Amino acid sequence: MSRRALLSILVLMLAVAGCRDTGVDESTPEGMARLAGRSLEEGDYAAALEGYEEALRLDTHPDGRPSWELGRARALLGLSRWDRAAVAAGRALELARDPAVKGAARLVMAQARHGAGEMESAADQLALLDPEDLNGEQVEVAVSLARAVLEDLRTEKVSALRDAGWLELFVLLELEDRYYASGDAERAALVSSEIDRLYPEAHRIYGRPETRGVEKPYMALLVPLSGPEVSVYAREVKRAAELAFSRAEGTMPGLPELVVVDSGSETGSLERLLAPLGEDRRCLAVIGPLTSSATMRVAPLAREYRLPVLSPTATSSEIDRLGSYVHRLSVGGGREAAAMAEYAVVKGGMQRLAVIHSFEARSTDLAESFASSVRSLGGAVVAMQGYQRGATDFKDQILAVKAARPDGIYIPVDAWDAVQIAPQLRFYSLDLPLLGSSGWDDQMLTRLGGEYVDGAVFPVSCDAGSLYPPAARFNYFYRRQYGEEPSEVAAQAYDAAQILLSAWQRAGDDRAGMERALASMGVHVGATGRCTLGAAGDASRVQVPLMTVSEGEVLRLE
Repeated sequence: MSRRALLSILVLMLAVAGCRDTGVDESTPEGMARLAGRSLEEGDYAAALEGYEEALRLDTHPDGRPSWELGRARALLGLSRWDRAAVAAGRALELARDPAVKGAARLVMAQARHGAGEMESAADQLALLDPEDLNGEQVEVAVSLARAVLEDLRTEKVSALRDAGWLELFVLLELEDRYYASGDAERAALVSSEIDRLYPEAHRIYGRPETRGVEKPYMALLVPLSGPEVSVYAREVKRAAELAFSRAEGTMPGLPELVVVDSGSETGSLERLLAPLGEDRRCLAVIGPLTSSATMRVAPLAREYRLPVLSPTATSSEIDRLGSYVHRLSVGGGREAAAMAEYAVVKGGMQRLAVIHSFEARSTDLAESFASSVRSLGGAVVAMQGYQRGATDFKDQILAVKAARPDGIYIPVDAWDAVQIAPQLRFYSLDLPLLGSSGWDDQMLTRLGGEYVDGAVFPVSCDAGSLYPPAARFNYFYRRQYGEEPSEVAAQAYDAAQILLSAWQRAGDDRAGMERALASMGVHVGATGRCTLGAAGDASRVQVPLMTVSEGEVLRLE
């Protein structure tokens, strides 16, 4: 025996001196192997290796000692001697009769091949494993190794391992990740459905592509970024929500992450996406879905999991009656026209109103909504005149309005048409209070309208040229970040994200607390003006901020 080997054995013996119940003479090969096993458990791989090799050298067992060869292989693995570890594991595999030893040796073989960078060989060894031959700790190692190995293989090789027994689930998870990351959401969705069919608990345990690797609490953005319903609106919702979270980073310590979940098609199975989010307690809330029908479909799950869901774009008032944990941002239909009617009749004392509008759909809709609101408030619309888009001479419309002797005139058109009409009103001696629509919320109004629009009142918009400070800030940051003008849908998504972040700031990482914060939110001032959740606070009327032109400046009307 060499001096070095003898010294190692003596050190091992001293380390366990005084221990009771030794059971085996530690000067024998069995005793050396036992001490080597202890060194292995303690992470002293060099001592373990010397002990196992000396025990094997002195052993006269006719069939060899598979467990000692396995211990030697593990020690070599710990020392990063990959090739020698593989050889030792192969020897243990060759000698072993016990399934547990064979399974452990196969796992070490796969680990050694992985350490050497031989990913395909490692995958082949894993494919030959039977998890039933492993203990719980070894199963965890095998699963972790499988996911690491598959990650480094070519897609063709990964697909070829689909039929490799226990690896099938992890092959499918890897393919799902790859398709999702490459933007092939349709194929990712197909693989995801296959996983749900074959392994119903897999996504609950391992997560979906969007949530894997997320360690801290998060909010999910549920939008259709692929499939037949994908549109520019979904992309804008995603951008605006990401902008809201990015802007909040500096003011909200410990900010939750924003995780984008591609719903593929909102006519598909949204339930299979919401259920894992509901079960994942790190998920604090969901922004989305985008449509009223989809929001109503996920409502039962939102309530079941007590997961707050806020749709930025759903418009149906039916959602307001679905109960807690299901919300919509209220920014819809006729709100600004109703606000202008209330200002004119209640605050301005105008009982006789006239309307000049274009025959475009939006202008006509605003005109009709304004007239209906005026009548409901006890006023009267004494003249309503329309014109074709592109017209520049408004003599006939103005003279008809003048003949009706109104107290004020509502002109729901864009800023360009407004600055064409206003001077002609003055020319025909019709000096009346001017009431505009959100189309007037543009710098063009004061630049080209001059004195003719002084005193005009109009509601703010979320359009790119809005002068309303919260909307203007959003527009500025959106343009700076993405190089494009934001739409109304983007502004709604931005406000929805801000509302949820505000609720989180009050409640912390607690879904129930966030829901209470949402229920008591009241009015939110943001990119879309003053908005509420659902029909709370009668948002159809006084919730719209109004602006006025005063000596060439646009000011908030108090």
